[in-house]
Amino acid sequence: MKYDSRTFGHAEAIFNILGGDEAVGRILRGELEVKVTEKVVVPSPPILALFATFELPARAEKLVVADEFVVGKHGIKYVDPSFTRAFGNLTEEPSEGGTFASSTLSRAASVAEMSQERGSKATTMLGDALAQMDKQSQGQEGPLLMNGWANIFECKDAAGNSFAVLVFWSADRGGWVVYCYGVAIRGYDGRRFFPRN
Repeated sequence: MKYDSRTFGHAEAIFNILGGDEAVGRILRGELEVKVTEKVVVPSPPILALFATFELPARAEKLVVADEFVVGKHGIKYVDPSFTRAFGNLTEEPSEGGTFASSTLSRAASVAEMSQERGSKATTMLGDALAQMDKQSQGQEGPLLMNGWANIFECKDAAGNSFAVLVFWSADRGGWVVYCYGVAIRGYDGRRFFPRN
């Protein structure tokens, strides 16, 4: 073979790209012409569009999740068993607070994809999510969506595994409902993701 860095497998792949044996025969007879052009790769648009930034104060105390993410506190009306299974044994260290980003999804994406786009700042402490839920616990407008759509946080359990925590305002219940999923769960355009800024 003239090109010793290539194999017959490569030759077969080219035959397939060109349309198979019959098409290659027509090319060799001059009946068809092959034109090689550079492939234009169009980058995907960003998943997240910044909606607003907001400050959360530092929290000096540890947060015992099982004591705080309960019905009747912080405007919470329902906690799904999926959340309790993932975080029921978690105690978070005090939080330094800081600036957070409320980012609106511009297209459907998994939480893992959102986190990849945001990098190391994607993960949020549950206590920080709870602090903002508390600020809007009477149905006030703010960074969290109040229209029944998902507010999405990526949080880590006691073993360091990432989960998607979805918080919804329920008009029927008059408060927050909290769910937990794996990071493969998809969010849809218009929903919000809350990383650190």
